[in-house]
Order: sequence, then C-alpha cells, then structure tokens
Amino acid sequence: MDISRLKAEGFCTPPEHTGFFAKELFKDGGKIRDGAAAYIEPGGGLPENHTHDYNHIFIVVKGTINVTVGAQEKTVSENESLFVKGEIPHSIHNRSNETAQVIGITTVNDND
Repeated sequence: MDISRLKAEGFCTPPEHTGFFAKELFKDGGKIRDGAAAYIEPGGGLPENHTHDYNHIFIVVKGTINVTVGAQEKTVSENESLFVKGEIPHSIHNRSNETAQVIGITTVNDND
C-alpha cells in the first residue's frame, strides 16, 4: 500500500486507529433509502438525462465514471464520490475502456 499516495488523495488515520486510512466521501445527504453495487461496462450507463424525487450518492470503487448534472459533466474516479440532487437532470456514463465498480446510495430529504 502506498501510504503517501493515500495521504495525497485525502486519506488520513482517525484518532486512536492504527493501520487504518479513511477518506470522507459524503455527509448530510439525507436519509438513506437504499444502496446498490453496480458494474458499468465501457460505453454503458444511463445516457438519457432524467429527474426524480430522490437523490444519488455515487461512490467509485474502481475505474472512472462521467456524470452529467444539468449542463456540466463531472468525472468521478476511484475513491471519489458525487452527490446528485434528483431534481436536477442527470445521467451516468462510463466513457473509459475499463469496467467501473460503483456503489450507489439513494437518499431522500429528511422531511420526506
């Protein structure tokens, strides 16, 4: 394990832990409704922008995905996450040559 690489990517050792490196991926995303593991093949995804009444947190475990949110396209790589409000038109794509492994967490607002 390349500890200097982990630290450069924002990982740290929490107090009273040893041999443990963590990186905060999200906070305050609402109540968790469900979660799923996904494998998105090269060229795969959901190419059409869509909206709905719940939010997504995409956590990339391996590879890279591109998420279009409104008019912006965001690249999310390994050990990174992206929070997407469901009310904003969005879509997800794998434009790389490698299958991406993604954890998708669906959240709802606390008042829902």
